[in-house]
Amino acid sequence: MPGRMVAVNLSGPDQGVNCCCGCIRCCGCINWAYVTSAAGIAKIVEFVLGSMCQSLAIKFGLAHASEMGSAFDAYLSACSAALLGSGCLLFCFLMSDKSVKAVRSSLFETLYNGMCAFLVLSSSSSLMAAVNFFLWPRYLVTPFYIVYPAMFGAACLGLLLGGVYVLDCYMSYRHYKGYSPNRRNHAPIFSI
Repeated sequence: MPGRMVAVNLSGPDQGVNCCCGCIRCCGCINWAYVTSAAGIAKIVEFVLGSMCQSLAIKFGLAHASEMGSAFDAYLSACSAALLGSGCLLFCFLMSDKSVKAVRSSLFETLYNGMCAFLVLSSSSSLMAAVNFFLWPRYLVTPFYIVYPAMFGAACLGLLLGGVYVLDCYMSYRHYKGYSPNRRNHAPIFSI
C-alpha cells in the first residue's frame, strides 16, 4: 500500500489541507499561518487553560463559594472574562488574516493581554490564599474531601494562565513596535 501525502498550504489562495495528491482540499477557511505562529499557539493555550480554570471553578468551587468568599467570585469572573475575550479573538484570527493584521498592529491586543494577565494573576493568588486558609483545615479532617485539591489546582492553573498572558502581552507589544521576525506573515514555529 503506497503512502499518502498530506500537504498544508499556510497562506495564499490555495490555503488548506490537500490530501490524496491534491484532489481534495479541506479547512480552507482556517488561517493556518496564524495557527502555527507563536502568537497563535499562545492564544490556543490561553483558551484551553481558561476553559480548564473555569470548569474546575464551576464544578468544584461553586457549591463552596461562600466558604472562600469574594476571592472565588473574583477568580471566576476573571477567568470567564479572559476566556470569552480569548475565544472571540481566537475565532476572528482563525477565520481572517485581515483581522490578525488589524488587531496585532494596534495597541488593543497588548492592553487586552496586560489586563487579563493582571486580573488572572491577582485573582488566582487571592484564591490560593483563600483556599489554603479556609479549605485546608477542612481537607485535613474530612475524608475524601476533593474540593481543596481541585481548587488549589485551579489556582495553580490560573497562575500558569496569567504567565501565558504576560508572555502574549510581551509578544504582542514587540509586534506592535515592529520587532516581529517576519512582518509580512507570521513566522511558523513548525510546519505541518
